[in-house]
Amino acid sequence: MISKIEISAFSSMIIVTLPFPALPVVCTSEDGDTRKHASGHDILSSAIMSSALKCEGSAPLSDKMMQERKQGILLELNQTVSGLWKCYLENEGGCTEKFEEDTIAQCYLAYCAGFRQYMRCYPGSPDLRIMDLEDVDINSAVHLQSVAHLNARAKMFGDTGESVGPRVGYAGLLKEYVQSLYAESQYCSTE
Repeated sequence: MISKIEISAFSSMIIVTLPFPALPVVCTSEDGDTRKHASGHDILSSAIMSSALKCEGSAPLSDKMMQERKQGILLELNQTVSGLWKCYLENEGGCTEKFEEDTIAQCYLAYCAGFRQYMRCYPGSPDLRIMDLEDVDINSAVHLQSVAHLNARAKMFGDTGESVGPRVGYAGLLKEYVQSLYAESQYCSTE
């Protein structure tokens, strides 16, 4: 029997390897307030943990098919986000801050779409609504988890640059995610 601590560690290990920022997933409360949100990382962590408990001893074929499906989603996300950022760079940033903002917004939508697809690999509702990029407050759990996730990924993948600070806005964090994914795609294409 696997302990809850082991499953939690397993879930954290998986999440740090994934390229998804913590996304603000819409939640409703008893008072019907739809402006509340939970972190996509928390929801994904719960899905991974429940799947790990449920699938202990599952058929290897179904595990392999699911892994291939997840890999396909991640590859598509990488191609989409990297392609958007490459276009931005080739146009020398469009010479405007607005062009960069628009590119980051398009990448955010790609992350949201990829996250929805990835979450469909786990049991649960397919209706996953994600708040707008501008709705993430710098003091929210989503923002704090994104900072921690970026820094953990940087350490894991050997980035020797400076850590991302907690005062960087959410759009700035997304730019870090986009640049990181683009750099990974460039590294992989040169091997």
